[in-house]
Amino acid sequence: MLKKYLNITQKLLKYYLSSDRATLKSRVKVLSKQRRGDKIIILCNGPSLNKVDFEQLAQSGVDTIGLNKINLLFDRTTFRPTYILSINRLVIEQNRDFFKETKIPVFLERASAHELGIVTG
Repeated sequence: MLKKYLNITQKLLKYYLSSDRATLKSRVKVLSKQRRGDKIIILCNGPSLNKVDFEQLAQSGVDTIGLNKINLLFDRTTFRPTYILSINRLVIEQNRDFFKETKIPVFLERASAHELGIVTG
């Protein structure tokens, strides 16, 4: 079952990143090699996030990737994802100030981030 989950997760990440440029793919690839074998939870967006026990997730020690505007839930919990990923230009534009100021490592589509003056690792 875990192998099936990991395959689905890998396919999801490949699909999500397929429209992105080489730099973002390269950064994610380096990260995945560094963290090979570690568990990670991908937090997508939508109403199902209202059912997540973020305090339990924070205490679990499992790394997480928050997508897009995951920071919208920050006023409701002390939980913070390990990483944030966004390749949607509109989301990057709308969240520009947060992406510029956060201490959380962000993985953004490079061209949009550059146009908006956001410098990422």
